Amino acid sequence: MGEVLPRAAAAAVVLWSLGLGALGCGGSAPATETPPPPTGDITVSPGFGDVARSGTAGGPDGETRCPGFFPAEPQHRLTLTGNQLEMHVEVAGEGLALFIRQGNNVFCNEAGESPTQVSRGAWSRGEYEIRVGTVAAGGSVPYVLRVVEDR
Repeated sequence: MGEVLPRAAAAAVVLWSLGLGALGCGGSAPATETPPPPTGDITVSPGFGDVARSGTAGGPDGETRCPGFFPAEPQHRLTLTGNQLEMHVEVAGEGLALFIRQGNNVFCNEAGESPTQVSRGAWSRGEYEIRVGTVAAGGSVPYVLRVVEDR
């Protein structure tokens, strides 16, 4: 037969497993904050819905075909595995600009647009480089980038 724990010991096990320490003393409460979205690359197929990534915007490059100051290298690579995806790319944060390149094609957000986004209807299969910049030189701003399927 199994061993039966006294009530106090059983309560301590429950509290410990909840992160409250032995009998509620000396432990830390479980984290309630939602972690930020991951950074890096994104791959999507039809029916993906909504994908988010985070990062820091800004950079020295003001010589792009889009208004703003962008990093020399893309922060994200977006790969579309399906053709003619109806979607848009948006970024949340203050004073931001978007620069998206696929081969020789460049897509920018409209100046002063809120939210900052690139929405171009049907997107073609392939890889897109995404750079998130700042409107003003010398800025460094945290952001959340979202790729959203339009339904």
